[in-house]
Order: sequence, then structure tokens, then C-alpha cells
Amino acid sequence: IDLNENHDGGNPEYVLEPGSHHLDGTMALRLAMNRYPTIFQRARNQDIVLHAIQNKLLTPAMLPKLPQLAAQFTNAVQTDLSPNDINKLLCISQRVTKDNTTTVAFPEEMFTGDHIYDPYRQVNTYVMDADFNQIRLYLADFLQGKWPK
Repeated sequence: IDLNENHDGGNPEYVLEPGSHHLDGTMALRLAMNRYPTIFQRARNQDIVLHAIQNKLLTPAMLPKLPQLAAQFTNAVQTDLSPNDINKLLCISQRVTKDNTTTVAFPEEMFTGDHIYDPYRQVNTYVMDADFNQIRLYLADFLQGKWPK
């Protein structure tokens, strides 16, 4: 993965060869924001980062530190969840793993990109359009436990 795309310069430290890597926060953020070669790659990269964070947080060494970590984020995260709700999620998160969950996405071919003028911001902006009738069919199947291959 070349994280130099859409940035100035060609820093070799921003090229991730195949295999496992330990990323600091800056590199994890850079990976999560990377859209190259398509905007859909960003969702795949975010999935990688979120699963890595989950795996790290659920190690035996980290479990006793979770309440302290959660307290550090209190002022950085806006939520309507109560502390009790958050504790319940922490308990459930130990049972939700990459092995027992499936991530699905709409096929990239369903979407077309275009630029339109945003009169509020007075700039051209990129938008994605799709066949919303097809999306409704996908969602109906999804709610019945099916997802097209």
C-alpha cells in the first residue's frame, strides 16, 4: 500500500509491503484516510485499522487498562451512550471477532462519481450517485439474512 498517494513527495516510510506492520497513530490515521486507488479503498483500510485496534484492545494485557482508556476519551468523543451502555459494549466486544462477523459492501460498480457545484461552499465537490432502487433491493435481502455474492 503506497500511502504517498495524494501527498507531496515519495516517502519510502509510507509504503507498506505485503505482511504485518505495527503502525503508530499517525500511520494508522494515514492508512484509514487513504483512498487510493478508489474511494472504496478507504472503507477497506478503515476496516483493517478498526480490526487491528480491536485485536490490540482485547489482549489480556490491555483488558485491565480499558476503563482508563475509556476515561481518556470522554472529552474527545461525543455520544449519547451512558457509561453503563459503554461498559456493556466493552463486554460484548470481547465476543465480536473478525472470525464471527462479516463485512459487506455494495459493489463498486453500482456507483458513479461526478463533480457538482456546491453553491453554499462555492466550490466544485465530488459526489457519488447510485441506482437507489438496486440499493433498496440489496437492503431488503440483507434484512432477510442474504447478501449477493
